[in-house]
Amino acid sequence: MSDEHHHHESAPSETSSDGTGVIVNQEQGTEGNNYHSLLYRLVTWKDPRESAIAFSASAFLIVASHYVPLVRYGFKLMYLAFGATVLAEMAGKYTVGTGLTSKFRPATYFTINQNSLERFLNDAAKLINFLVIEFQRVLYVENVNVTGAAFVATFISYWFVKYLPLWVLVLAADCLAFVSPLVYSKNKELIDAYVDRSAEMAQQHAAQLKVAAAKHAETASASLMNLVSPYVARLPAACGGGQKTAEVN
Repeated sequence: MSDEHHHHESAPSETSSDGTGVIVNQEQGTEGNNYHSLLYRLVTWKDPRESAIAFSASAFLIVASHYVPLVRYGFKLMYLAFGATVLAEMAGKYTVGTGLTSKFRPATYFTINQNSLERFLNDAAKLINFLVIEFQRVLYVENVNVTGAAFVATFISYWFVKYLPLWVLVLAADCLAFVSPLVYSKNKELIDAYVDRSAEMAQQHAAQLKVAAAKHAETASASLMNLVSPYVARLPAACGGGQKTAEVN
């Protein structure tokens, strides 16, 4: 028994490096890969039906959360249900001596299956941990491009939220996340050619600016030398004159 316990304690932990020097738990990495592949499959329209359903559902929920007062409707549904049952109970007691609601009361109340509840809570915990881990990966710059994109997105959102409602920004981000990959996949060759051309033009402009800056620096240096050279030429004479005066004194 003690040998088994000792073997259990000395078992290696399931961790590995992700290539960035960060130790990542194998289970976390597997869950993260699952969520990454799911999101990638949805936003890249690998399955058009699934992507269309996800996009439509997310856009509908965003718009509905703003225009439909779901919380008020929930309270309304509850007070109607409670009011109907208590009125039926009281009316039955005053008319026939037995509450009407009591007649329909079940012998055992409904409960949520424990296994189903545990699976739901486990999935919710995995999703929350995935979001927390991804935030830390972005914050600690595991990928420079991703962190840079996050900076640009949050900076733009910071200024836009002053003029646009939050739900509009969320809807715009949702549309951008789903529509941009679709547009790119349909016009990949044209967009890639435009990007390559833009990069080439940027390099040419950078080279021209570098040459122009070198010329300006050379001209400025020459002008400075022309301005300073007369004073530099007079400096030995001035120093010699001051020495002679000191000797006479």
